[in-house]
Amino acid sequence: MYEIQLTERITGYSKSAGRDGEMVTVQVAGATSTEDGDLHIKYLEGFPQTVLSLLNNGMTPSDVKSMIVIISRDLKAFVYINEVEILASALVKTQKVEKGQTVGKDDISGFERIKLGNVTFPCDHGFFCVLPCGWDRAYLFDFSPLDPNKNEMIDYDVEKFIGSYFSYLVFKSIHKISAKDWENLLSQNWFPFSSLNFSSIEAMINYSRAGWTIDDLLVQYESQTIEYTKIGCHLERKSKLIPERLVWIKH
Repeated sequence: MYEIQLTERITGYSKSAGRDGEMVTVQVAGATSTEDGDLHIKYLEGFPQTVLSLLNNGMTPSDVKSMIVIISRDLKAFVYINEVEILASALVKTQKVEKGQTVGKDDISGFERIKLGNVTFPCDHGFFCVLPCGWDRAYLFDFSPLDPNKNEMIDYDVEKFIGSYFSYLVFKSIHKISAKDWENLLSQNWFPFSSLNFSSIEAMINYSRAGWTIDDLLVQYESQTIEYTKIGCHLERKSKLIPERLVWIKH
């Protein structure tokens, strides 16, 4: 962990262009990934690059796998680079997960929270994180507590915020179903139930977009539904639990 003193206070990113004396909209919190294109790169080449240059440790952006920066109101920053274990609390759909088992998209339905080693996020500190998510890099930030004209606090669970964004990135095809795709799905009397494997839900969405008959996948869906029902009945008899349950997995 590095400790540095910043000389510039950041309160957010301008959402529009403006000249002297004009008003602009400033985004103080949010998240981006490669799907945001040039904006994502611009963010990463901004404040994260500034912090990296202040460390004077010879590291370049290509050396950074993970970067977490916690910033106090007096601009003291605590920097963690490539040193935290990333653990995800995931909603598991399978009947059993063994220790050391590889967990894929078909085994889970999302992330409840992401824990970054022993890093904590004080409510009166700003932060930003650059985190790996498959081939992607997620950039998450909240600078609202650093505004000297306000006394704002972070009033949400940051680990859950990160988990929610990771769920979006990993299961993007589900979270980005368009209105037209929904219309095609429902017109064929189909719905992407979470009990189905992720690959099967993707197939359903792709069939809908291509204008194909989703009923062609009926045999595949029927076998999964029967297996899911068996798991649910077993757990109901045994412990009154629903099939989905939380398990920590290493990201």
